[in-house]
Amino acid sequence: MVPTPCSWASYQRYNVPNTMSASGWWRPRPGRLTWPARRPSLRAVLIAILAVGLALSSRGASAILLNGQPTGRATAALASTPAAADAAIRADSNRLTGAVQADPHAVRASAQVALAAGRNDATIATFLKLRWAGRLSAALERYGAMLTVPEAQQLSLAAAGIQHYAAQLHNGLLHDGPGRMIIVSVQAQRLTAYEDGRVVVDTAVTTGRPALATDIGAMRVLRKDAPWTMQSPWPKGSPEWYPDTVVQMVVWFTKNGEGLHDASWQPAATLGPGSQFGPFASHGCIHLPLAAVTTLFDWAPIGTPVVVYPGDGSPLGSQALQQSVDAMGNPVSAVRRRSHQRPDETSARVDHRHAGDRRLWHGGSNANSVRNGHSGRGAVGSHLPCRADQLTLSAASSRRDYCGGRRGRSRGGAHALRC
Repeated sequence: MVPTPCSWASYQRYNVPNTMSASGWWRPRPGRLTWPARRPSLRAVLIAILAVGLALSSRGASAILLNGQPTGRATAALASTPAAADAAIRADSNRLTGAVQADPHAVRASAQVALAAGRNDATIATFLKLRWAGRLSAALERYGAMLTVPEAQQLSLAAAGIQHYAAQLHNGLLHDGPGRMIIVSVQAQRLTAYEDGRVVVDTAVTTGRPALATDIGAMRVLRKDAPWTMQSPWPKGSPEWYPDTVVQMVVWFTKNGEGLHDASWQPAATLGPGSQFGPFASHGCIHLPLAAVTTLFDWAPIGTPVVVYPGDGSPLGSQALQQSVDAMGNPVSAVRRRSHQRPDETSARVDHRHAGDRRLWHGGSNANSVRNGHSGRGAVGSHLPCRADQLTLSAASSRRDYCGGRRGRSRGGAHALRC
């Protein structure tokens, strides 16, 4: 049987709703590092100096750099010769000798934090196809492999090398990457938006639950809608069903229907690390506070990169293997047939096949959409689940189906519908 072609739907995948108040958001403010009033010991000072230096390359402390003036040296540093880099690392290693002698375990722990942060930045840079990502990642791993060596001189060299290349990766990402970008760490459940190396938005979020995980990869803002009514593609009685639910703003970043949106039923305190496993985890979209999505809605033009990355601090190769979509939100392992119509046209019809994953789409045009078994017209609708006889790959038992919704204020082109 010839499979039915699919149509696009820029819809929302959603949680079982709850009536909760809209949550606020937090933005870091510039400030100075302050020391305790009590005079610290020499050992504590050495360890603290080391920790501050290494933390500059970590995601958690990056606001210190990001809220300051751009260094302006990122491109020059990325182009430095191996000899110049080695000389700088050895000089830093000599300065770390005292800290290593005072507490080698603290030095090793701080270096491991910087190593994890550098790996995360290398993953983001690789997803964005920045030319220097692979070279700097390889150098970072070379020094990372030295962390297990017990000899003090080697440990100080390893820590200095990790600090050097983690800082280069971070500065390169901010000042030699896209001028505007949105990055989301799945591990940290945190979204940060940058403009020319400065933080614009920094907020806790909630991504998709494990069974309906948010896609991994470098995507981009495709369109925006405000407001948007979510409509469940699952029938009543299904654990995934929810009633029609309005969100104030959606910033769509894949053609699979994933977007950044507010979630008024989710308390602010439940956003953040681990929330993807909790009761408010999404069906694949990213929940964030209303104030944050309002800022992003007005700030991010169509085409702004949106990078979702594992953020677990594992090596680049391990994190890159988790990439699930390309820059257009297309499954990276899919066999895909597309028409010549633009994907933002309501009549676009697409056939998606993603072997080994949960995603398959189907349905008809926006002019005569189907919702829970009933035909309807206009910008309201979702589609019935795909039938097994519509599939050309054996993924019927593991697919996940999606829904459309009512369109409000829209930017970026007309919406199509998808299941």
